[in-house]
Amino acid sequence: MRILHVTEQGSTIRTTGECLEIFVDGLPVLTAGLHTLEALVLHGAVQLTAPAASRLLAAGIPSVYVGLDGRLKGRLEPIGHPAARLRSAQALAAADPVRRLAIAREIVRNKLTAQARLLRALRRPETSALLALIPRVRAAETLDELRGTEGWAGRIYFSALRAHLSLAGWRRARRPARDPLNALFNYGYALLMRPAILAVAAVGLDPYQGFLHHATRGQPAFVLDLIEEFRAPLVDLLVVRLYPTLSRDTGWFEQTEAGTRLALDVRKRLIAAFESRLSRATRYRPTGRREEVGRLFELQARAFARAIRTGGPVRPAW
Repeated sequence: MRILHVTEQGSTIRTTGECLEIFVDGLPVLTAGLHTLEALVLHGAVQLTAPAASRLLAAGIPSVYVGLDGRLKGRLEPIGHPAARLRSAQALAAADPVRRLAIAREIVRNKLTAQARLLRALRRPETSALLALIPRVRAAETLDELRGTEGWAGRIYFSALRAHLSLAGWRRARRPARDPLNALFNYGYALLMRPAILAVAAVGLDPYQGFLHHATRGQPAFVLDLIEEFRAPLVDLLVVRLYPTLSRDTGWFEQTEAGTRLALDVRKRLIAAFESRLSRATRYRPTGRREEVGRLFELQARAFARAIRTGGPVRPAW
C-alpha cells in the first residue's frame, strides 16, 4: 500500500466503484485502486468531492490536507482507524520511562551514525571520536544522560565542520543566529520540517508526542525526533558545499537587531539545492533498496510506528 500525494493545482479527485480518479481540466490523469492506498495527501488547491471523501472514509483511507507552504492543515480520518490505536500506543510508550528512553536512544544513535557518515565523507579525523560515543548512547540510563552524550557528540561534530571550513573561533549557536553560517544551518533545518511533518501525518503518528524532545511552546516534538538523523545528510552537507562559495560575497546576508538574515537569493538557492536533494535516489539502509531521498521520511516514520507497536528497533536510514 502507498501514500498518494496530489500536487497538481486545480486537480479534482473523484471515486468510481473501487477506484480513485484524479482529473485535471476535466481530463482523467490517474486512476488508483482504493485497495492500493494507505492515505491520500492533498497539496494546496486540490478538490476532493464530497462523495469521494465519503467513499475514502468508508474504505478506511485518511486524507491529509497540506498548504502550498508545506504546513499541515489537518487530517480527515475514519472513526476507528488504526492510526487512532497507533497514537494511543505512542502516548503510552512516551509515558513509559523505559520505552521512552529506548526509543530516544535509537533517535540519538541514528543521528550520530548520520553525522559520522558525513565526517567520514569529508575525511575528518574526528569520525572515530564521534563513533566512540555510540556505546555511551546505548548505555544511557536516563534521558538527561542521553542528552548529555548527544551534546558532547554535537561539540565534536561541529568542531570538525568548523575545522573543515577553516573557521577558527566559530561556534554553533541556534537562535537567533549571530553569524551567516549559523543562519545557513538554521534556515536549512527549518526546511526539514515540511517533509517530516507530512510523513508523520500521513503515517498517522502524533506530531506532538515526542520521545527525545518535549512538546514545549507548541513545537511538534515527534517531528523534531524524526528529523534528527536527516540534519547531517540533507542540510549540513549542503551548507558545507555552499558556504565556501557564498563567503566570497559580502552581500549574501544582513545583520539585523533580531540576528543574521540570509539574502533572498541565498534562501532561494538553498531551497533549490534542498529540493533537488530530496528528488535524488539513495540507498535506504534497512532494506538495501534505492529510494528517493524524500521518501525516507515516510519510511522512517513507518519504522517508528512499528517500533511503537512492537518494541522493535528503528534502524538508521543512512
